[in-house]
Amino acid sequence: MPSDLIDGLILLMNSDLCQPINLVFLSKIQGNPYETKIINFAKHIQSVVKSESEIIFCENMCDDPKRRKPNIEKATTSLNWQPKVNMTESITYDCNIRNDNNLMSSRTISDRLTFFGEDCIESVIVEPGENISRPGLTVEIDEAKFDRRKFNWVVGGIFCELKDVFLVPYPDNKRNSICMIDIINQNVHPDSMIITDCWKGYDGLKQWRREPFNPQP
Repeated sequence: MPSDLIDGLILLMNSDLCQPINLVFLSKIQGNPYETKIINFAKHIQSVVKSESEIIFCENMCDDPKRRKPNIEKATTSLNWQPKVNMTESITYDCNIRNDNNLMSSRTISDRLTFFGEDCIESVIVEPGENISRPGLTVEIDEAKFDRRKFNWVVGGIFCELKDVFLVPYPDNKRNSICMIDIINQNVHPDSMIITDCWKGYDGLKQWRREPFNPQP
């Protein structure tokens, strides 16, 4: 499999060897590894995917293991490298995971991602009366618009020290500075430092804050 070759290359790069070393897909026959020609790869793939396509193979002496006389002992002894699986298993596995019959449809994947996204949103929506803030925290705040929901505009924040978050929909989905400031004041302690994107709608927060607002670096 590709991971076998990657492991072998990493071992080679970290070694002091400067001579060519043969890293190949290996197949076990009677317990002994041997090198497989490209034509054999093609035939095996053809059988796995049940393809009727013609294989066009141009023989080249450099492709013939018997003429090249490869020495894979350097890879197994000098680098202590061994493949995890044999060639037949690796090709069968790679072909099968690309078989559409074994994969979910794009529609199913899209639906599941939407479900997971909705679940994440619901888990961080703050109910009225909840407040996880406390003095001395740094809070990054921003707004976002979510499509295809019963509400679109929300105000969200993350407490940098706690890694906790809050997400509050605008009342009646009406986005304005007054509602935003009210949401922030309900969820962020007056002694917490607020960092925003400096939209002018946040200016009204300054009169409510006892800690620096958008401090300069």
